[in-house]
Amino acid sequence: MKKHSKHTKLARPKTGAFAKNEFAVLGGPCGLIQKLCNKIAKGLNEKYSVSYLDESHSKNENETAVLFQYDVEKRGAVISTSQPEPSGFGMKNMFRNTDVLLINGNHFAASRQIVILDEKKKDSLARRKEQISDLVLILTNDYDVIPDYLLDASQNIPVLDISETEKILEVLESKIEIPELFGLVLNGGKSTRMGKDKSGIDYHGMPQLEYLKEQLHSVCDKVFVSVAQGEDVDSQSEIKDTFSGLGAYGGILSAFREYPDAAWLVVAVDMPNINPGSLRELVHKRNISKAATAFRNPGTDFPDPLFTIFEPRAYPLLLQYLSLGYSCPRKMLINENIELVEPSSKEILLNINTPEERE
Repeated sequence: MKKHSKHTKLARPKTGAFAKNEFAVLGGPCGLIQKLCNKIAKGLNEKYSVSYLDESHSKNENETAVLFQYDVEKRGAVISTSQPEPSGFGMKNMFRNTDVLLINGNHFAASRQIVILDEKKKDSLARRKEQISDLVLILTNDYDVIPDYLLDASQNIPVLDISETEKILEVLESKIEIPELFGLVLNGGKSTRMGKDKSGIDYHGMPQLEYLKEQLHSVCDKVFVSVAQGEDVDSQSEIKDTFSGLGAYGGILSAFREYPDAAWLVVAVDMPNINPGSLRELVHKRNISKAATAFRNPGTDFPDPLFTIFEPRAYPLLLQYLSLGYSCPRKMLINENIELVEPSSKEILLNINTPEERE
């Protein structure tokens, strides 16, 4: 007999203790760790949103966690806040928009580690050896003796001097997990104005739905089709809209509900001018540190939500806007931090909804 569960099983985003890409630095004095993380953050923040988590070293008992966020747009400006340490859930929520989280491992454990070899702190490192589960880098600080308990874990792990900032950045960048890019064809409409199923119209020598799937396969890791509630799901490449009555908004949310760790390149089935060049253009301009990468529609001067890459961080934002009574993805794109791309041709953004427009 199948075991009863009173809660719906939902796909949860993969994360570490605090964030998907998190690195605890341990084995050195706190001041040295902070300086190292400062250099790393300034080196990575051209491409990534970087945060640093440490315990406050002030005497104020109300300040137990200190967060430094490096602003990508301001090229290294630092925002520092001290606050009571939130719960584990609160921590994950705090860093949901962080691409890379650097952590003082003397105070917090993380899923991946950078170890500093410092003779004065070798006993301190030994006390934290149980925290070392996924070692990615060893840094020497005028001391290069790898302790016995690290010999197995350190096999094939790069060993660098702590002053070799550029090489350190190269290693860490190779460890940053970039969200996979999935394609989603929005095909849940009723085609009422067209008078026939828009997915079957032949613009390119094949049904439009098949054409878009074929084009998305050239730039995406996987491709799915969004289908409306009430329709049968014929294959694993179809995602049923589980947000009733929300149109494209519901289709996008349903895709994130199934695969919350993926970024979604969303296209509408009624946009026949989407072509390989325009897909490559959008993917080339993709900015993973923002909520989305979208074309600016010259006709409206707004982002076009029906030909857009939505990053995983867009999922909670879309849910937040829904809680405020908004069900238009363009509303989120207009008001959040996105990458706006000028299309090479405005024709690629045309929607064809009626027989007259088709002609």
